[in-house]
Amino acid sequence: MAPRTRSQWRRARRDRRREQRRPRILGVGWRDLIVALRDWRELTRAQRASALTKWLVVLASAIAIASLSIIGSAIYVEYFGLPHTAVVSVGNESISASEYRDFLAYGRYKIEHESLVLDGGERSDDYEARSADIRGQLAGLAFGGITVLAHDLLIRSDWAERGLEVSHADIRTRVLSLARPTATRPVGQSLSASEAIVLQELAEATGVGAELIKRFVVSDILRERLSDELFARVDPAPPHVRLVEIALTREADAFDVLQRIEAGERMEDLARELSGDPAARVSGGQVDWTPLGIRSTAWDEMAFHAPVGDVMGPFEAGTSWFLLQVLDRVDERPLSAQNEELVRQTEMDEWFTKRAQQWPISYVLSAEVIDWTTRNSR
Repeated sequence: MAPRTRSQWRRARRDRRREQRRPRILGVGWRDLIVALRDWRELTRAQRASALTKWLVVLASAIAIASLSIIGSAIYVEYFGLPHTAVVSVGNESISASEYRDFLAYGRYKIEHESLVLDGGERSDDYEARSADIRGQLAGLAFGGITVLAHDLLIRSDWAERGLEVSHADIRTRVLSLARPTATRPVGQSLSASEAIVLQELAEATGVGAELIKRFVVSDILRERLSDELFARVDPAPPHVRLVEIALTREADAFDVLQRIEAGERMEDLARELSGDPAARVSGGQVDWTPLGIRSTAWDEMAFHAPVGDVMGPFEAGTSWFLLQVLDRVDERPLSAQNEELVRQTEMDEWFTKRAQQWPISYVLSAEVIDWTTRNSR
């Protein structure tokens, strides 16, 4: 009955509000299913078709919306999210996944280019023999590229602090040296080409933009200048030692070998039989002239202070246990080309270690980024 007085109207409005505020409990029982089936049977064929069409439209719309959401999310991650994900950071600067991918493409081009230059623009007869070394360099680039980029940031920060720059002429010379030999531009005549043309050729060959290529070129120049600067402080004729060594992974094995040596067996024969270094198995443990400073501190202490001819050890250096016998030692000896490269690398590693204490390196390279880089690399 409808309210007649004002007080009845107010009570009715209050009851309605209370009913609206009361929590709703939605429950579906088995009786509801029976009622729904009975109601469905009572519908005409046209009503059933119309209801079924509506439900199908709702279901298809839901599936389409979900599919578009998944596809849109995947597209965003693939083309916007992952390319801008940081893989390494040094201080306030970071390297994105797209720059890491481009660096790998640039590095692969350089390795192949250097091989062609050595072959005079064509594949020489010993190219197949050197292909294993090329594959090794490419594998090293894939695993070590992120470290090289982090070190480049350290070098750039150092040069920025000192106010040093790379001239455009140096950049142009390095860019032109990367030009691939052609019929009209044989090896040795790339410096006569146009910088813009060479940058375009590099961009087409690597898929890397011209400005980013020039940035990588600058990093190469800075790395070489730092290496020259550090090497200039090194003694050009340091002490050298020549010896026989056996490297083993376990201390107990090293003492067993020492007992065999004391029993009269030759170190060279034992090195061929037992050494964990494949090269030592071939050479009989013979180590050619080695300068002071390129091996570990413990190894240097033993090798450069042991009496000539005596068997020393076992002692631990790094992850191995060593036995060694000094064959000869000199106080001064010019560095060979191979040892010079090792000394340069040692000096660079020490510089990077000290620099990283001031500018900590944070590696955030994930498996997802590695997969994206692999799929999008040329």
